Amino acid sequence: MMGKAVPVFVTLTYGSDWPSEPSLWKTHLIAWMKRLNRLQVDLSAIWRLEPQKRGAPHFHLLVYQSNGKAPFIDKDWVASSWHEVIGDLTDEHLKAGTRIESLRTCRGAAFYVAKYCAKLPEDSDFPPEWSRAGRLWGVMSKKHLPLPPQKEMILHSHLEQRAVLFAMADAYRSAVVEKIAADYENDGLCSADSHSLAEKEWDKMKAENEYLGNTCTFFGSAEEFLSRLSAKRFELESRLAFEAKFPRAALSRNVDKMMAVS
Repeated sequence: MMGKAVPVFVTLTYGSDWPSEPSLWKTHLIAWMKRLNRLQVDLSAIWRLEPQKRGAPHFHLLVYQSNGKAPFIDKDWVASSWHEVIGDLTDEHLKAGTRIESLRTCRGAAFYVAKYCAKLPEDSDFPPEWSRAGRLWGVMSKKHLPLPPQKEMILHSHLEQRAVLFAMADAYRSAVVEKIAADYENDGLCSADSHSLAEKEWDKMKAENEYLGNTCTFFGSAEEFLSRLSAKRFELESRLAFEAKFPRAALSRNVDKMMAVS
């Protein structure tokens, strides 16, 4: 994610008719993004393409401003510009073909990425022409993404590499789980039940994204990240030391994993 940058969430779709050739969907998206950059030059977007249940192509976009603040994009402009690009100016489509939502925090962006941009479609959701759709996600105007300052870290061993991956996963996981749990609490559930349901949703989303081969880079607080990294490295060192001293315990744990998989 983009640190503390806050985007707006935009949805673009088609009416009752849409092009049968997937390359035209991407052409329309690129044309719309060019109009967006003419409206405001420093905007960028992370997009995801998926089919609706009726088979229509459906774009989800997180639109960022280069300064990290949530951009203002008029909903009527989004509707009219998209419909001009795709050549459908019917009143019905103009009202229902687009949507724009303001996000108040960067955690809201993480929630939308997990729930909408990274969700797993069923195989039956894909009509035959989607075999030619190519990539289902990407970045527009990448140079304007509000990336926070990044620091280089030299990893001297496989242990440190594992610790970094664990720390990154923990940082992203906590942001998403807390957001989902807060939504459940707003709906009236107690804190314990909210976090339990949020954990289950996280496990499901993680399994879906592993199936797709998706990855995510988390850009956040360097201090918090290094703290997590230190804790994970100590945990891994302690585990390796224990397994070296008690090899049968390590063997038993690996056997349990294999039995669970089988």
